Amino acid sequence: MDDRETIRDLYCRYWQYMIDKEIDGLRGLMADDYVLMHMTGAKQSGETFLNGLRDGTFNY
Repeated sequence: MDDRETIRDLYCRYWQYMIDKEIDGLRGLMADDYVLMHMTGAKQSGETFLNGLRDGTFNY
């Protein structure tokens, strides 16, 4: 698998995990120091992001 295929695979897995709210799958793709930066400039830790996805307080 070349770099393009690897990136495509990760991108597809990421969005399928988001759609399915597959927290463990998403966590497996994240670095330990993952920080989500919203387009508003607000930052969230990986766990805050995942908790919001899990409990429905994060809208995507």
